[in-house]
Amino acid sequence: MDRVVLVEHGVIVEQAEPAVFFNRPSSPRTRSFLRLVEDGPLGDPLPNPRAASHDAEEHV
Repeated sequence: MDRVVLVEHGVIVEQAEPAVFFNRPSSPRTRSFLRLVEDGPLGDPLPNPRAASHDAEEHV
């Protein structure tokens, strides 16, 4: 069984199966972290690496 774990300063903040961790996190800290990852540090959306690799494949 796969698990995703968020650790902050050596303390486990949350651990759950991937679908639960990313879609229904229970910790406010996890939700804050996921927003930061999704939106980027300045509120600008980060590029989606899956989309970038997909676009590169189309142009080959």
